Order: sequence, then structure tokens, then C-alpha cells
Amino acid sequence: MRPWIMLFTEPILFSLSLYMAFIYGVLYLDFTAYPVVFQKARGWSLGISGLAFTGIGTGMAIATGLSPYVNNIYSHYKKKIGAVPEARLPHLIPIVWLLPIGIFWFGWTALPPTHWIVSIIAGVPFGFALVMLFLGINAYLTDCYDRYSASALAANTMLRCLFGAGFAVFATTMYEKLGTPWATSILGFVSLALGVLPFVFYKFGAKLRAASRFHMDVTSHN
Repeated sequence: MRPWIMLFTEPILFSLSLYMAFIYGVLYLDFTAYPVVFQKARGWSLGISGLAFTGIGTGMAIATGLSPYVNNIYSHYKKKIGAVPEARLPHLIPIVWLLPIGIFWFGWTALPPTHWIVSIIAGVPFGFALVMLFLGINAYLTDCYDRYSASALAANTMLRCLFGAGFAVFATTMYEKLGTPWATSILGFVSLALGVLPFVFYKFGAKLRAASRFHMDVTSHN
């Protein structure tokens, strides 16, 4: 029960889990939306339309390759502001904006007569931001909750999986009713709103942690 209790009583955990769940949901929504766009709108076969995910995969691969350098950024901010969880966040503040850029880019270039390569390239910033945010937020939550980090990450994972399943269910109806540009734009606007969270927690995370029952328990034991 602890993961559920933490999820709904810890503002940091709830907010960042909601953000990650949304991103995860968009990824799973893409698994449904891409066939709508590339098979129905462009007439691609099932096999060929699967290649449209190359953009997202490329972005993920670039982020994975660059992830070791994130430790250098963390070391820099660790010296600058101390060994606090918020040192995990500065590099995420610019990266979060790649998410809405990729989403809007895809939404408004997905349909003919725009060349198909343009919308596939839009997956690169999305995939890059997804991996970087996933790694950075998990590291931040681990540092925040220390010996309760397993419960915090479990709560994050549960909410993420629920969103992934839910978004995939309504994706086809959403895209057919609203059309690709506006259905995708709704996701883009939500990602813009949620994108402020890394900055908010970088600035005010220490105060929120000080009011956290679980963080206080960790501090008292240390």
C-alpha cells in the first residue's frame, strides 16, 4: 500500500509521476496514431508503416548514447548547489521543450502534401526528450526518497502503465474525430503545461521535501 499512499500524499512524486505517465501515454498513443496517419492517410502497408517509428527510435538512441555525459552535468551542479536531489534537474529544464516541439511538429506535418520524412523526423526530439526525462526524473525521485525510493518508483510505474493502457484505447477515436493536427495539438498543449515541472522543483523542491513526511523520516534516520 505504501506506493499508493506516497503517490497521493507526496506532491513531488504525484506531479512527476503524472508527467511521466502522460509522456508514456503519448508514446503508447503513437503506436495507435502512427498507423492511422501512415496507413490510412498515406496508404502505406502495415510493414512499411512500422518504419515510421524510426524517428522516435533514433531520438531514443541518441539520448542513450549521451546519457553518460549527464553525470558530468550532475557533478557540475553538485559542486555548485550541493549534493541535493535538485542537482539532477538543471539539464532537464531545456530538454522538456523538445517534447512539445516534437508533438506539434508531427501533428502539423503528418498529412499529405507534406513529405513523409518531415513527420518521421519529428519523432527524434520526442524520443530524445522521453529517454532523458525518464532517466532524470527517476534519478531525482530516487535521491528524494532514499530508502523509500523503491516505493516511489513503483508508484511512478503503476501510474505510467495505467496511462499507457488508457491512451492506447482512445487514440484511434480521438484522431478520427478531431483529425491529426488538432488531436496531436491537444497533447502538445498539455506537454507545454507540464513542462514547467522540472524548473518548479529545481527552485522549490527543497521546501517541498522539507514538508514531506517520508523525506523527514529518511533525514532523521541519516
